[in-house]
Amino acid sequence: MSVPYRLSALRAISGFRTESDEAATVLAGMLPVDILAKEIEKKYIARIAMGDAISMDVIRSSERAASMAIWQERWITANKGRWTHKLIPNLEQWTGRRNGEINFVLTQFFSGNSVQEVSPEVQAREHSIVPELSKSG
Repeated sequence: MSVPYRLSALRAISGFRTESDEAATVLAGMLPVDILAKEIEKKYIARIAMGDAISMDVIRSSERAASMAIWQERWITANKGRWTHKLIPNLEQWTGRRNGEINFVLTQFFSGNSVQEVSPEVQAREHSIVPELSKSG
């Protein structure tokens, strides 16, 4: 992963540099840069090949769905970020959520770092959203 992209993901989640690339991009909801670059390339090629025969919205949505499938497969087989994977197994559901920004406390919770240092009230509040997110489907 490129250094600026990794730093952007870490900044978005208020994470430490020890956070894995995989977990950082998932928590930030940012496609890994290599998948994103391939998606842009495929959209460009499809637009040139199809011309005006198909709308750009259709191309965008189909390529994003393909990118999400590649990212989901990579997330399932990743060796790093396994605690985060237990809490967020479905990337489509995580990135499609309509509420809730991620902050330092949530980053620590979802990455399994320093959860014991967070007050019980905060743990209870943050833990209440986990069952919703960990349901597959």
